Parts: sequence; C-alpha cells; structure tokens
Amino acid sequence: MAEVERVPFGIRELDEAIEGGVPKGSWVVVTGEPGVGKSILAMHFAWAGLRAGDPVVYVTTEQEFKDVVVQAGQFGMDF
Repeated sequence: MAEVERVPFGIRELDEAIEGGVPKGSWVVVTGEPGVGKSILAMHFAWAGLRAGDPVVYVTTEQEFKDVVVQAGQFGMDF
C-alpha cells in the first residue's frame, strides 16, 4: 500500500497524534465554541504551509488583516 502524503498542522503534539498531519488534498472542518482556539489552529496550519513553500490563502470574516498579523505574531508567526 502506498504511503499517504500528509500535511502537518505545525503543532508538534497534534501532528504526532494524527500520524504527521492530515492527508494531503483532504478537507478539514474545525468547529467549536467561541474562544477554544479554532482561529489559532488555522493560523498554525497556514504558517506550516507557508514554511513548507505551499501557497496559502487565509480567509476570516471575524478579524481585520492587521489583527490577524498581530495575533499570529504573538505565536511567532510572521505573516
């Protein structure tokens, strides 16, 4: 059987728990109550893609661009 190519989230513990990331080309839906970290998870996923040289589009309807950049910077991500 062929090895499944995976895309990491960029959070070591999570990536280890899900065998290196999500299968490349798959859709991921994250749901949860406000304040549980969905946006932070999405930022980590986007940042991991950027660091890997992948094209990334980050869309949010809840924050302005500058606020996303500031929040990402708090986690060491230079958007």
